[in-house]
Formats: sequence, C-alpha cells, structure tokens
Amino acid sequence: MNSRDYIKETQSQLEFHKRLSEQFRVASESLPGMSLICRHINGKPRYYCRKRGSSRQHYLGTNNPVLLQQLMMKRVASRALPAVEKNIRVLETVLFHFKCMEDHYNGIFPENDESSAASATAVSSPSAGTGEDTFRSGSAAENHPEELKHLTSFGLWVRSKSEAIIAELLYSLHIPFYYEKPLRIRGINGQWRTVYPDFTFRLPDGREIYLEHLGMMNDAQYREKVYQKLTDYFANSIYPPHNLILTMDGPDGELDIASIHNLLQALILPYFQKDSIGAPR
Repeated sequence: MNSRDYIKETQSQLEFHKRLSEQFRVASESLPGMSLICRHINGKPRYYCRKRGSSRQHYLGTNNPVLLQQLMMKRVASRALPAVEKNIRVLETVLFHFKCMEDHYNGIFPENDESSAASATAVSSPSAGTGEDTFRSGSAAENHPEELKHLTSFGLWVRSKSEAIIAELLYSLHIPFYYEKPLRIRGINGQWRTVYPDFTFRLPDGREIYLEHLGMMNDAQYREKVYQKLTDYFANSIYPPHNLILTMDGPDGELDIASIHNLLQALILPYFQKDSIGAPR
C-alpha cells in the first residue's frame, strides 16, 4: 500500500466511524428511556429495567421480548459509542500529521483518483442462487460443520435443538429460508468479517431479513459474542425490528414454541403469501 492508498483507507475508516457514531447516538436517544440490568439468580440470568431517575427495578419476563431487544440494543450502543469516538479522535490525529508529511512527497507518488474499494460500506453477501428449494444450508462446508448435530425431518443439519424446532416451524409454514448463509459485514473496528446469521430470509423484492436465536445467555462468554455480533449488525443497519428478529431460550432452557410460531406468522409469512396485503415493512 503506497502513501496515497493509506490516506484513502484512513479517510474511509474515519467516515465510517463518524456514521457509526451518529447511528449509536441516535439509537441511545431514540430507544426507551430505561436501562437494562442483568442479574444472576441461582446461576441463571434475570433481566430488569429501570426508568431514568428512578431506583425501582421492573422484571422483564418473556411476555415483553420487544422491549428487551430494544434495551439490549441501547446497551450495546452506549457501550460501543465511547470506543467509536476514541477511534475518531485517533484517526483524525493520524490524518492531520500524515497529511503534513505528504506535502513533502508531492510529485513522487502518482495521482490516483480511482475510488478505493475499501471505502464501500454497503453490506454485501454472496448470491443466494435460484430455485424452488424451501431451504438451503449455507455453512456446512466452512463454519465448523462438525457442530451440526441435529437433523430435521426434511434433511437439514443444525447446531441446536432450538434451531431445529425453528427450522421445522419455518418448513411447516412454507417459508423459504437459508440456514447460516454467509454474510459479509464491516465490523465496528472497520474490518470486514463474515458472519453466519442463524436464518436468512430473501424477500421477493430482494431485501433480506435475519433471525438470530440466542440460546445460551446464561454463559458469560456467549453473551459477549452476542453483544459483539449485535454491535456489528447495528453498524451495518441490521437491527430489530427493521430487519432483524431475535428469539431466545428462557432462563431454564425452555423454548416458547407457540410464541415463535406466532412471531413467524406475523413478521415473515406475509411476505411470501401471494396477493397478501399489509406485509410488515
């Protein structure tokens, strides 16, 4: 990488972080004015919310998943914002000093007005392909295939029993989906990475909706991975309820199958019903 390319890449990183900072700031201000509190009781997580200016805490049960998702995203945004703002200051400092040095190199490096590929911030993913398949598996060859231990009734290997149940629900509703279809996104650190959403739905208009099932929230390491993934999703404009659906196991490992069935019927199925009216947007 020559000097000019380095400047372009650094400028791209700075622009990306500024957009990310604004997204996090808007999310922090627009989401409910409450804070999320996680406590471990008998080794299992319990989630509570507390209104701003109040010391009283309210338990968030499984009957209010939307509020829980919003507060999780607010917590992710508030945690990530200081790091993003620090990166902005560092990048601005680097550009300021490096440009001062660059003035001495004029005429040595040729001008290059071509747009750097690194400046692209759009979320991209491999082609979904065509065909009438109800489902496709997108990860077996590359994303730890040895962990695919549960076989559905229609021949799809998945990682957990909860994912198997969700896959069966989708299959019964005739909702086409991809399991762990690779998705290229740009992380909060500005680096491109490949993630594997549990379920991807390619809508008839070409847009995609993602469903992630969170099954081990009582495990600290798993929670950190979830927060990181949600942060990177948010940086790429993937967030609930816009184009991301989150489902969870309960504190004791229970799964509310009926509620997930109703959720899929309400949020996903209308997109794939011919002549349907009022598909969620």
